[in-house]
Parts: sequence; C-alpha cells; structure tokens
Amino acid sequence: MSMEFPHLGIVIDGDGLNSADQRLYEIKLSNILVLLSKFAVPRAIFRKITAHGGVEIVPWNTQDAKQFGVCNATGNQPGEDWPEMRAGFFTVPGRATVHYSPDTWMTGSCASGPGSKPDEILLHELVHSARFTGRDFNQKTLTGPMSGYGDEEEYFAVLVTNIYTSETGGTNLRADHAGFSNLSAKLSKSEDFLRMPENYRLVKKFCSQHPNIAPMIATANAAFNPVKTFYEWKNRDFEPDPVQWVIDQARTR
Repeated sequence: MSMEFPHLGIVIDGDGLNSADQRLYEIKLSNILVLLSKFAVPRAIFRKITAHGGVEIVPWNTQDAKQFGVCNATGNQPGEDWPEMRAGFFTVPGRATVHYSPDTWMTGSCASGPGSKPDEILLHELVHSARFTGRDFNQKTLTGPMSGYGDEEEYFAVLVTNIYTSETGGTNLRADHAGFSNLSAKLSKSEDFLRMPENYRLVKKFCSQHPNIAPMIATANAAFNPVKTFYEWKNRDFEPDPVQWVIDQARTR
C-alpha cells in the first residue's frame, strides 16, 4: 500500500515495514509534505519534479545505514524501472527514489545543527531528485574553500534548503555538506554570500539551469535568498568584482 501525491509528483511507499509502522511512516511523511507545500521554495522543487516525472520515497533501512551511515538519506537514486547513473549523470529522465526516514532526524544525535530538521533533510534530498529526473544532476567536485560541499549537487541542495530555512523564519543556516555547522556570519547575508566569487558562479549556474523554478525560489519571503539577490543584480547589470572580494578578505584578516 502506498500514498500518492500526484500534484507534488510524490509517492510514499513504506513497503518493508510491518503494517502498523508502514502506516505511521506514511502519515509522518504526508504531514511533512503538507508542511513543505505551504512554502515557495519547496513548491518550486515539486514543480520541477512533476515536470519531469516523479519521486518515490521509501524508508531508510539497515542496508542504507551500513552503506552510508545512520545519520543520512539519499535522493539521487534512479527508480527501479530506470537504468543506473552513467558517469554521475542520469541517462533517462523519469523517476527517482529518495531513501529517508523522518524518525532519524526527530531526536538523538542526528537531529542537531542547522539543516537537520526532518523537513529540511527531505527537501535537501528532493532537490537532488528534482535535478536527477530533469537530467541536470552532475556531481562535479568542488575544491578549495568550497570543498566542504563535496560537489556541486550538494552545494545546490544546501543552498536551496538554506533559503527554505530562512523562508520558514529560521536564522541558523547550514555552512556546507561536511556536517551541520553554522554558516559564518560574514556569509549569512545574501549580498555578502553572493559577493564570494564561487558562490556567485554557482548561483548563476543554478539560475541558468532552472529558468522556470529559480524565479519561483526568488519570490520566497526569506531574509537569506541569494537567488533573489542574483536576479536583482542581473536586472541592474551588476556583477561582483572577484578582485575586490579578495582585497576585502585580506583587509578583514
């Protein structure tokens, strides 16, 4: 038995759990989806998913925990009817599968730090799935000051989730994908965040790849919204000077 949300492009399937736990899993997840659907940022991600296919959400199981750790979830796996990724890129659009359990992120050691709430974790994985089904997913490695993100896909998922966190009134934002530490104060304002050359490059890339949903994200009533700032700057034909950013950083050391 499963629960379908066709307007969101989501199917919840608690298969593998006993009947009582399966029902509870599906109810908890449906409540989180209802919460997410109230906000502009997740609605943009749901639109991306429905435009390209759909996402099935299944429990984070023992095998997942052995492979990826207890405090984790995944959202870039193809649906069972689709081929595996090839060279880090999905070869056929359609379905993706999120492995995720809300209980993991409700109490205990996993539920600590910015970006670790059940709704935030699920949105993070749905960003992966949305890009996966739309054939945008490409795990290009990030290095240097951006190495904490690991790759561009994690950067985009953290970025979108941080905007959502801000949209919901949260002020503690996630620094990167290496853990659940706080984004530094000097980067917690959209303008300051976007003046960093690598942030500007990646936000620009995200907006270029998503001409339909990025403007939707820009409408979110969020104090932290680099996507909105990017479009504001674009309308003014303004681009930050990377040399000036280096000079500014040297002055603050």
